Amino acid sequence: MDFQMPMRLLFYMTEVWRDVLKNTDKSEFKRKSFRLPAVIPIVLYNGKNKWTAKTSFREILSGYELFEDNILNFNYMLFDINRYSDEELYSVSNLVSAVFLLDQEMDEDELIRRLRKLIYILKKISPEQFNVFKQWLKKIVKPRLTEDMQKEVDEVLDRSDQEEVDFMVSNLGKTLEKMERKATEKGIEKGIEKGIEKKAKETAIKAIEMGMNNEVIIKLTGLTDEDIDFIRKVQSH
Repeated sequence: MDFQMPMRLLFYMTEVWRDVLKNTDKSEFKRKSFRLPAVIPIVLYNGKNKWTAKTSFREILSGYELFEDNILNFNYMLFDINRYSDEELYSVSNLVSAVFLLDQEMDEDELIRRLRKLIYILKKISPEQFNVFKQWLKKIVKPRLTEDMQKEVDEVLDRSDQEEVDFMVSNLGKTLEKMERKATEKGIEKGIEKGIEKKAKETAIKAIEMGMNNEVIIKLTGLTDEDIDFIRKVQSH
């Protein structure tokens, strides 16, 4: 959470107006009727803790109560994503609600479940919005994946069009399932390796206690000479 968010937003807003003035003909902005565009500051928050930063700019200023309306002030709109229920977000049925729904913390299974429920929304938004959504979805999904799986996600989303969004969700689900399966298999392999290593060390300890030399223990366990010397040193203490 950023407790200086009102200050950051002020900087963003002034940069927008500075850019407008820079790119507006001088004769235009000197006119009495010239107006800068209205900028509505919005904060999208998906943290676990409740947002407690001030939403009013003047409240971060010391002694603001003394100046009332004579001091610069604005309020920003806060969307605290994790405080919305799934039902509320599904009921809105637009691109923003889809982003909110998927930007919450969740595992891969929950991500796919929510995407399946969003198929109706994704089919009715504009093609431009759909392309923006795909690029945003990449940023949500890819950081969780290995490099080779990231390439698969890119291929799935790049090949998908709005008419076949249900196939996109299905293929994305298969990719994430494959990732989960690989992670499980890798975990099992590591577990087996640790089990074999533990068994070899137990055998070495028994062989040392029986007075066997390193050459015999190496043949029995597959451990290195250095490993056995280290075990001998530990056992002697």
